[in-house]
Amino acid sequence: MNLKLSIIILNWNGWQDTIECLESVFQNNHPNYNVIVVDNDSNDESVQKIKEYCNGKIKIKSTFFRYDPNNKPLEILETEPDNNFQRKKIVESSSPTLFLIKNNKNEGFAEGNNIGIRYALNNLNPDYILLLNNDTVVDKEFLVQMLKISENNDKIGITGPKIYYYDEPNRIWFAKGKISWKFCRGLNTGHNEIDVGQHDHVTEVEYVSGCAFLIKKKWLTK
Repeated sequence: MNLKLSIIILNWNGWQDTIECLESVFQNNHPNYNVIVVDNDSNDESVQKIKEYCNGKIKIKSTFFRYDPNNKPLEILETEPDNNFQRKKIVESSSPTLFLIKNNKNEGFAEGNNIGIRYALNNLNPDYILLLNNDTVVDKEFLVQMLKISENNDKIGITGPKIYYYDEPNRIWFAKGKISWKFCRGLNTGHNEIDVGQHDHVTEVEYVSGCAFLIKKKWLTK
């Protein structure tokens, strides 16, 4: 499966979380992807620390994986925010590559991710875009499995994984999204449950958490 992905990670004064997230992403088993880190005008050392991580100068310590020095240095390209939808020149780079976008102000969660989406659509020509929170750590198979599910059904536009608490990796943070139209709010089915396989089946849901949000490009470009 040679589908190309752009993974968008938003950072604001959280480089410690971001580089642990990046290390887990760069160890995933799907080969064809690039990563876009959008920095929302951090006032700490985020940009410099992310660069140091890419150059192999910061070794990640995590309870979820072993640090891999063999894929460093990572190719990193700094770029400006892409604030329009005009078609740009496709950027040729090896896979994986980290694109670092430095916003000149804090654009917030939605627009920060939109800037990353616009850059990916205009310059990188992905088949899918994944929005991923920077305070997450991903399983090596997460992209392979979500792509397999999405590609098996042309009607699927958005796919999301089961998400666990970082400090309690057997306790569910998000499983299935349902909307209560009576109370006008989202309901997280499975929240706070101990995982014993009760939500392992693939099912249609009413919303997917923005924490990890995989969408086919065609639904963004129609």
